[in-house]
Amino acid sequence: MLGRIFENLLATVNPETGTVARKSTGSFYTPRGIVHYMAEEALLRHLCTALSADHQTKPDLEERLRELVSEQVESHRLDDSEANAVVTAISRLRILDPACGSGAFPMVLLQLLVHVLRKLDKDNVRWKAAKLATLPPEMREMAEQVFREESFDYTRKLELVKDCIHGVDIQPVAIQISKPHFFLSLIIEQRDPHPPVAESRNKIRLCQYASGPPAAPRLGTFPAPD
Repeated sequence: MLGRIFENLLATVNPETGTVARKSTGSFYTPRGIVHYMAEEALLRHLCTALSADHQTKPDLEERLRELVSEQVESHRLDDSEANAVVTAISRLRILDPACGSGAFPMVLLQLLVHVLRKLDKDNVRWKAAKLATLPPEMREMAEQVFREESFDYTRKLELVKDCIHGVDIQPVAIQISKPHFFLSLIIEQRDPHPPVAESRNKIRLCQYASGPPAAPRLGTFPAPD
């Protein structure tokens, strides 16, 4: 729904110039099927790279990882050591969409990561251990309380939104639409009625990522001193 709102805003015509918003800003809506394919392939390639160093002797690793990532396959064929390695790789994952728009790609990737964690870690034991291991001792008690009191999917999404998924866009309206995407995704999983902690900590920001570094100052020519 939020993606459709963003698409409709892109189709708005400026009455003064007669140009469509998407042409003036270079913004285009990507069909969901393409977004989903890109997310699956990006995650698959990352997991293959992350696991290949420790599991070089298993030539069917990519095939089994593709089954893991696929939403059409309900089970997986990874052993315990491989499952632990995947959960660890996801906990360390850092994703950046440099032109996130309404947040379609980060949101699809979030759902895909939660799907993978459900398959590998139904009781949330591996995910909890991986995330608590990264925290200083004084923060673990509060984090453990969240893991105890909230649903498994909430704690999965909370940590992914807070630590793993980043997005930037040059358009303020894109950020205003993208942020609620993640907020609503957490709300539907939450047991505690208070606002999700990650609402104030999501990594969706307004900036021009592709602008590049500032140009080096030019040196002028000045007359030599007398």
